[in-house]
Amino acid sequence: MAFIDSPRVKQLIQQISDETISIADFLAASMEQNSAIKEKVKPVLNALIREGIDVNEPWASLANEDEVNRLLESPHTTSSTFQNLQAIEKETNIFYNKNRKAIENPVKYPFSDGSVRITGSGGLARSFGNKTDNPKAYQVRGTKKFKKVPRADITIPKLFKAINKIENKTTRAALAFNILVPFRPGEVANLRIDEIDFEEGYIEEYTRGNKTRPGIKLPKVALEILRDAAESDEAKKTGRIFPNMTTNKMTTALKTEGNIVDLFKGNKAVLGRAIEGVKDLRKLIPSLLAQELGADAKAVSQIMGHEDIGSVLADINKMSTGHYVSPVDLDEDAASNALDRLERMVGKNAGVSTLNDIPIAFNVDAKNLTSETAEILNIPFDIEENITVTKELTPEQLELRNKQIQLNTLQTQENISDTEIRIAEKEIEKLEKQEKARKARLASVSRDPNEQMEEVLAKDTQKIKVQNALKQELINLSEIPEDELTPDQLQKKQIIEKRLQGVLPVEEVEEPKDWANSKVDDPIERRKTLLKSLRNVGKITKPLKSIITGAVVGGATSGASTIAEAALQVIEPSPIGGVAEDTPVEDIPSSELLRSMESGERIGTTGKFMNLEPELNTRLAAQEQQKEIFEGAKGRVPDRLRRFTAAREREQGYYSADPELDVSLTQSDIDRAKQSGLKVKEKFLEEYQGFIPQTN
Repeated sequence: MAFIDSPRVKQLIQQISDETISIADFLAASMEQNSAIKEKVKPVLNALIREGIDVNEPWASLANEDEVNRLLESPHTTSSTFQNLQAIEKETNIFYNKNRKAIENPVKYPFSDGSVRITGSGGLARSFGNKTDNPKAYQVRGTKKFKKVPRADITIPKLFKAINKIENKTTRAALAFNILVPFRPGEVANLRIDEIDFEEGYIEEYTRGNKTRPGIKLPKVALEILRDAAESDEAKKTGRIFPNMTTNKMTTALKTEGNIVDLFKGNKAVLGRAIEGVKDLRKLIPSLLAQELGADAKAVSQIMGHEDIGSVLADINKMSTGHYVSPVDLDEDAASNALDRLERMVGKNAGVSTLNDIPIAFNVDAKNLTSETAEILNIPFDIEENITVTKELTPEQLELRNKQIQLNTLQTQENISDTEIRIAEKEIEKLEKQEKARKARLASVSRDPNEQMEEVLAKDTQKIKVQNALKQELINLSEIPEDELTPDQLQKKQIIEKRLQGVLPVEEVEEPKDWANSKVDDPIERRKTLLKSLRNVGKITKPLKSIITGAVVGGATSGASTIAEAALQVIEPSPIGGVAEDTPVEDIPSSELLRSMESGERIGTTGKFMNLEPELNTRLAAQEQQKEIFEGAKGRVPDRLRRFTAAREREQGYYSADPELDVSLTQSDIDRAKQSGLKVKEKFLEEYQGFIPQTN
């Protein structure tokens, strides 16, 4: 991403605004916006150079009819060249619009008009002909067409099974509609209430870029699914038939809950590849339309939004036939008839005998079809024939419907159980992480103080060595006259100065001499020795309380310039541990609060350690309450989950009340921390009272 304060960015923005930018800089501007586009810039640059085009010439000299026609006819360019150019033009446009305020009086992006834009719809390249006559100017579609599609009596039941396993009713309705009307998934997800004529059953045409959702009369079941979905409070509030729906949500539901990949795993040899998501419905359904129902390619193209019904005369639509189905002879009413036949085929292969029962089989709402007063629309044995209408269900049809409703109830309960299990598994995973953190904390607290001290001193010693080395290097560079420094040396000098900025001058800190070989074994005496070494310069490199207690903490003691002042800060401790001064106590993790009590350190705004006990007791009480709630919830989950969680509870041996509290508390934790803190304070006063000024 380019930054507006860069001189290079300002230069490029000014050149674009003035329309003086060169071809090379135009390509470079796209990489300023998106470095990943480098892989597209390189082949374009090579093609231009091989064609003999001077890339130092203005971009405007390339973005004109004569030069674009030259590129189209050149043996050095392909369709990929123009696809790459389209991506480059897009990124340069974004780059300019994001950074245009870097210059004064910027103009509107000057290369967006079709007369000076090379690629895309309305661009110069496509003005030389359609895809058949001028193929380089158009996108080469990489088909993901299935090798074959299983028969309807195999495919349809599996789709029903996948959709029924999805818990969310809105997602089920969106996918059921998408099976009955194979629009693009994004078009289904974004359907608006005001785009549907519910009286006539007609959906209006909608175009976005070069994609068109056709205006078409909807089949009966699809229309009623939309009607019921549009009556929800959320739909009325947002104006969208399927509120908050996205293509990703539809795919995730099909794969995670519907398990569609596994359902079709046995058909992979026929399909030629695995099912990937909701977009594959646009491969399965059109194939069934064309191959099993005999719908012609033009009808499929119209339904899928690839062609206007009046735009094809004798030609079969090449896009749909090349990427979705094989060609079939043209028929005048193909689109409406195809969707009606598709609806009947779906019902028949779902095992229902009426259109009314299709929503029930999908487990979605369509009350105009499923109410007791609704007329019965019987699916004929031959789906090419028209439906017949009766006033009521036959006894056999009624029995079949009741069985389906019972199955739906059981499936809903199973869906809820599966969701509860997924939630519980995530909760258990979280608890396992918390337990790991708790054990790590306890291990840290129980470490030998001498071991912790050695670690602190090792870090201090290493830091001093690094600072000395940096200072010596800076001295060496400073001896070279400024105008004789190479660019690399100048940059290195600046980096070193920044690293040393704000750091205590090295000569003011004495590095401990032969500390590792010291014969002083007593930890108290060793610490006194270190303090005397530091006392010689009246400075400290580590908070005194860190040295006293052996706690591994970082940073310098704020405001302490002498040993005595630092010692006093143990009685009135300063904030440490990486917690901000103004952090409220309720936002501090329990592990930090316990550590503060144990070491006598202050963190955030907590004050002395004895102020922390009420807060920890409050958290302990909340944790116990959460335990009672969790125990009650266990009675509502399936046996297998109850057994699973029971085993985990025995292993974990604790509960967590709040995800923000990173350890499970016990009363013994709080008591032990309090007693440890008191002992630390008493020990300090006993061993180090000589450093503290006496007051009257």
